[in-house]
Amino acid sequence: MTAREIKLELPSYFEDFRDVLVKSTVDYIQINPTTHQSSACSSKMGGQPYLPPCLHLPKDFLGKDMLLLAQINFADSYFPAPFPSKGLLQFFISSTLYEQASTLNGICHHQTFHVRYISEADVQDLERGKALLPSASMLKEYSLFFDSRKQPVSLTDYQLSHFISEETREQFSQQHFQLFDELYGQFNLAAEHKMGGYAYFIDADFRSSHPHYHQYDMLLLQLLSDDKIDFMWGDCGNLKFFISTEDLTALDFSNVLLYCESY
Repeated sequence: MTAREIKLELPSYFEDFRDVLVKSTVDYIQINPTTHQSSACSSKMGGQPYLPPCLHLPKDFLGKDMLLLAQINFADSYFPAPFPSKGLLQFFISSTLYEQASTLNGICHHQTFHVRYISEADVQDLERGKALLPSASMLKEYSLFFDSRKQPVSLTDYQLSHFISEETREQFSQQHFQLFDELYGQFNLAAEHKMGGYAYFIDADFRSSHPHYHQYDMLLLQLLSDDKIDFMWGDCGNLKFFISTEDLTALDFSNVLLYCESY
């Protein structure tokens, strides 16, 4: 789909930015958690992961089994490239990380989380009953359903300045007697459970001042505190997994970054 073919609904005061916002628009997957019962191999938050015979639960820095945060079965829906179309992607976190989430703001140590991809062949083995189920999880289980969506650059993603400069935003604020950020945040805050697309930050995007982190250009998973499903990360916080487009294309999850926030 070309930029001209993208239909983007905008508030009237952002019409002058239509062309540049359309150019910034990308595909992403909105995640919708529900209380419906999930099967062992389906997409879920919390609960029990599938473990093929050759794999075990990952261990944290204390040598304790990690918790399943989320499991994504790519066969459950259409996921835009470079996400795969088959297999399972599992996100694990340390119980210590979960318990101390309210005190964490920033990049998490790699020994407090683990991301693992299970290929289609292994999933087929699991469906033949070769899964190993661990003991009960402290994270409540929710089934996940997905919606394909499009999104222009979000307010707090550092890439906003690539499309709309700070000078232009200041000029807009003076012209409309209201801050650009306030109005744009009402339009596109990106505060939702999602995979792909642009990120939401409570404060600033940590990547803006650290060029080294620009390589983490793909939002692999974003989960927010959500009263509807009784999911609370710290003090109404959120967590985001980032990966490079190159690594995601290669299905290499050895260099994933986890960033956590809490009020």
